[in-house]
Amino acid sequence: MDTAFSLVVIIGLAAYVQAKTEPLTSKNDEAVIVDALTHIIEASKNYKAGVNDGYSSVSMTLLSDAGLIPADLTTGRNPAGGQYTIDTTSSTGYNLNATQLGAQLCGRLTGKISRFADTSPSDCAAGTLTIAVN
Repeated sequence: MDTAFSLVVIIGLAAYVQAKTEPLTSKNDEAVIVDALTHIIEASKNYKAGVNDGYSSVSMTLLSDAGLIPADLTTGRNPAGGQYTIDTTSSTGYNLNATQLGAQLCGRLTGKISRFADTSPSDCAAGTLTIAVN
């Protein structure tokens, strides 16, 4: 009887632990996009530190070719089906975009990211989150 009870307790604990840890390991679309955007921003800052033209030459392809971001951020799609792009580059900054997000997802992401970055160029009605990186 003690063996059967111990076995039931062990199986129950294992099921409980699995149920509690699974949500922690699976990320939702918002978290995946925020992680990708912050990764791209940090990579561009690392790139900028090694060149003398500021952000003027930064691009998604260049960051990927330099091994600073995974290639799938350049060639793949974000979880909403859009892409990550860099435009409006200058020596002092650039715009980082996440496209095809939809108005609601873009609005939620803008709310999260605007706490630490300038998202004023965003056009959430068109589903594009834009971060002005300086």
